[in-house]
Amino acid sequence: MMRMTTILAGLVLASAMSTTAMAESDPAERALEYRQGAFNAMAWSFGPMAAMVKNKMPYDA
Repeated sequence: MMRMTTILAGLVLASAMSTTAMAESDPAERALEYRQGAFNAMAWSFGPMAAMVKNKMPYDA
């Protein structure tokens, strides 16, 4: 029981520290992560269209 309490306390402490680190992250860094995510989503969407234009994938409308 004592070991489980120690592990649980460690997990709570680690999550509290990571939450604090995320809250203090630089706004420019968060904007960069947002832009990268947006461009990844666009690449995922445009990938099949680009393959269709290059005749590497059948056009299936």
